[in-house]
Amino acid sequence: MAAVGVRPGKLQTEPKSVELEDADSVRVEIRMRAGDLEVSGGADKLLEGDSTYYVAEFRPEVKYSGGTLIVRQACVGGCALGDNDRCEWDLRLNNDVPMDLSIGLGAGTSHLKRAGLSLSTLDIEAAPVGAR
Repeated sequence: MAAVGVRPGKLQTEPKSVELEDADSVRVEIRMRAGDLEVSGGADKLLEGDSTYYVAEFRPEVKYSGGTLIVRQACVGGCALGDNDRCEWDLRLNNDVPMDLSIGLGAGTSHLKRAGLSLSTLDIEAAPVGAR
C-alpha cells in the first residue's frame, strides 16, 4: 500500500491509448481503488486518455487481449490517498464498438458520461478500498 501523504516523485501526467484492432465487440473492465475517475466516449482508438498521479502505484495498468480491455491501478493490497495526494484518470472510449463495461470503484469521485457510447451492458460496483 502506498503511504498516505508521501510523494516519492513529482506529479506526472501519462497518456494511455489502445488500438481498436478488428474487434466486433469488447469487454472493458475499469478498476480504480482510490482517486478521481472520468469515463466518456469520443476516442478514435478503443481507449484514449490521461492519468495524473504522484505515487506510481496509482497509475493505471492497461492490458488488452482477446477482446478484453482491463484498466486497473497498480497498487496491491489497497490504495490510500492523503489529503494532498492526487490521482486522476480521464478515460475516453470508442463510441462505435459495442461494449460490456464494468467499473469497480473505491474511494474518490467518478463521472460516467454514457452519451454516445455503444453499451451492451453496464455494471458499476462500489467497494471499500481494500476489497479487490
